[in-house]
Amino acid sequence: MAKRGFRTLVILLSVGFVILKTDEEPLTVQADDAVREESLVNTYTQGKQAYAKEQWTSCIEHMENTLQLFKRHRAQLVHCRSKCHQEASNQTPMLVSPNDHQLSFYEKTIRDTLCLVKCQRKEKLDTRDAVAAARSVHTEILDRKPYDYLQLCYYKVGDLQSAISSAYTFLLQNPDHVVMKSNFRFYTSREGAQLQHIRNLEAQPYQVSRMVPRSGTGAPTCL
Repeated sequence: MAKRGFRTLVILLSVGFVILKTDEEPLTVQADDAVREESLVNTYTQGKQAYAKEQWTSCIEHMENTLQLFKRHRAQLVHCRSKCHQEASNQTPMLVSPNDHQLSFYEKTIRDTLCLVKCQRKEKLDTRDAVAAARSVHTEILDRKPYDYLQLCYYKVGDLQSAISSAYTFLLQNPDHVVMKSNFRFYTSREGAQLQHIRNLEAQPYQVSRMVPRSGTGAPTCL
């Protein structure tokens, strides 16, 4: 019985990947969403190169696109996971008995995985960005490293308020960063700095962001 169930699951997995292969469609990019044409990793790399060459406007463009691509990638991944989990949970097992809870669970897990792969393809996710070399890029973005680049690039083009908010956003994730704390104090002491308009650029719509200095550190926090 156990062997038959195992063979059934192997067949299901094999059939699933065959379906994935035959159902594969060429990936196209929507006309109103040209920013998807660039890889997240390539965009971030170009932003760092522009920073190193002191091409401040190009640095801003690529770093902003990096953040946009990453947010879209995460939103689409969450959508895929939610959609596939719901579909797998609602489907009646086809190749194993519904009373066999263990094998039924495995079948749903396989269906969930296959659905996720198809959903990523459909949503035009660059799955290469989720492996190997791209992992370090994802880590840097989660650590808000793009805002480290942006704060200086904004300042160099004369956008003081964006420089302040970028430094502030970076400090929320890295409150002990000595250089950024110094930059933040420098920016906020400049003529034209509007402290009441400092924003957490990563704040969610349901969050209210305002600056409150942490006692003894000078680093801002977000409430």
